[in-house]
Amino acid sequence: MKNSFTHAAKTALYLLLITGLFAACSNSTGSDDHEQEPVGIRIKSNGQGVLEYIAHPSNSTTTGSLSVANGSTNSFTVVFLDEDLDEFTPEPDEHSITFSGADNIAVFGNINSDSTPFSFDVTGTAEGSSTFKLTMNHQGAAEFVTVDLPISVTTSSN
Repeated sequence: MKNSFTHAAKTALYLLLITGLFAACSNSTGSDDHEQEPVGIRIKSNGQGVLEYIAHPSNSTTTGSLSVANGSTNSFTVVFLDEDLDEFTPEPDEHSITFSGADNIAVFGNINSDSTPFSFDVTGTAEGSSTFKLTMNHQGAAEFVTVDLPISVTTSSN
């Protein structure tokens, strides 16, 4: 009788451990455990990349530029790049983007429209070249900030 009780207790303990292991494995795939961290951005216009910034520890790279005609407004969307340079879009309920700079030639507006997360408009206000910074905020705190990125406002085609 003592032997059967020990056997039953060991079996129950093994089942409990195995159940706990499966529960732990199923919880480890939650989005919080595997949230992608941005190492760069790609800004797109009509689905085509126009500007890309990648932050490297020793050397960051910027390719392309934002461009808009004076007096015109262009719409853009930003996607973020993970360490494998795969595009991703962070959870829009917890993240936002802000812009600084280029005040002398352009205005950034309509940021994060509901229809497309991380979209924005740029309106050219004076011809010239300048720089701007894009910041991705997580619940109000800066999580990713670019270096100065190029922007130009060209002659109006009117």
